[in-house]
Amino acid sequence: LALDRASPMTRAERDKMRMQTMQEIGNELAAVAGDKPFRYPQGLPFVLRAFNALEGVGKALDDNYDVSRIAKRYIKYLIDLRDGSTALTAWKKTQQKLGWRPKDLASVFQSPRRVTQVYETLSKLESGELQLRVRALELERAMMRNMIVQRASLLALLSCASLNLGTMLAMGAQGTGVFAGFLRRSLFGSAAFFGVKALLAWRKFQQLQKGEAEGNYNQYLLEAR
Repeated sequence: LALDRASPMTRAERDKMRMQTMQEIGNELAAVAGDKPFRYPQGLPFVLRAFNALEGVGKALDDNYDVSRIAKRYIKYLIDLRDGSTALTAWKKTQQKLGWRPKDLASVFQSPRRVTQVYETLSKLESGELQLRVRALELERAMMRNMIVQRASLLALLSCASLNLGTMLAMGAQGTGVFAGFLRRSLFGSAAFFGVKALLAWRKFQQLQKGEAEGNYNQYLLEAR
């Protein structure tokens, strides 16, 4: 392999490799978050901002100020009181360490049934009755891009067909009646509507490509949906 003659990577090459890795990780996380996006409570940003402001004021007055060290004893007190009393919380912790909780005792009797379920599942996998489904992120992205391109193509065809029919009706001799005028205007309006929809679909396709290239696939994926 001639590893002894390999030249070290430059800083620009390391930065480029790091950015490519981050883009790949971001795209994979975006695909997972596309199905179940992460949502946090609406009041959480205000609470975090209040803590940041409090810590900033404390740091300005005292360099050794640490809000986590001050809040530690209060947090511990609240954790001890989560079950209503300190004694009950201590008893539950003891049960958890010794394995005396009700679910621990129930697992002793349920273990044979669970082993049987695992054996049945493995048997179905070996016989082919049960198949594992593996997500292919690249395939999912390609299918989404193809779906958007097909939708844009269909809308463009509908727009061209409506424009063609409207032009033929306007140039024909039978396009002088009231109904013919209404139909002609409707066809031209449909052509404009489908044309705008086709342009929007094509814009979504370009946004997906741009997001995948920039590593910010999640934002463009949510906008495309």
